[in-house]
Amino acid sequence: MAGSGSSMLYSFLLFTVILSLQEMYRGKLASSELFTILGGFISSLLFLVLLTSY
Repeated sequence: MAGSGSSMLYSFLLFTVILSLQEMYRGKLASSELFTILGGFISSLLFLVLLTSY
């Protein structure tokens, strides 16, 4: 079982990757209504990962 330190590290790395990908594809996510909904779903996953890290 992973310790709390490694779990926090993995959550933080996943948070960083998701946030950077969302910033890279900002224009694409805002281009249509479907992609805007997808961006909202990705943001909710980002929030969940952030909660997991602490």
